[in-house]
Amino acid sequence: FKNPPTVIKLVFDTVLLLFHSPIQKIEMIERDGKKFFQDSWSQAFALLKHDRFVETLQNFKKEAINAETIELMQPYLEHEDFMYSKARKASAVAAGVFGWVHAMLTYYSAASNVRSKIDELQEWADAGKIRLAS
Repeated sequence: FKNPPTVIKLVFDTVLLLFHSPIQKIEMIERDGKKFFQDSWSQAFALLKHDRFVETLQNFKKEAINAETIELMQPYLEHEDFMYSKARKASAVAAGVFGWVHAMLTYYSAASNVRSKIDELQEWADAGKIRLAS
């Protein structure tokens, strides 16, 4: 796509953010009376056309996702066009990548929850309230 639908741009911008790749400054632009994010499609397209794009997704170090990354992704995740049904309608590839982004967000959420529980247990152990097995 030279100028893909908004949902494809949104999905691939979130991929760039997950990979800590450079993106355009997040700002709203107006086109044909509608407001849009300034996309980073040229950077995303370079990633997409790479021979090992799928392998890159499969080998992604999901442990590297942090709160700052999630915060940067929020405007994209909250955008009205960032929906699986719209991604599927636009492209099978976009739908698959949307699913991958969703899986990474789910992983981050679950891992954060587990980390907080482990930290809480450690605090209790440090305070002598419980004894952790070695």
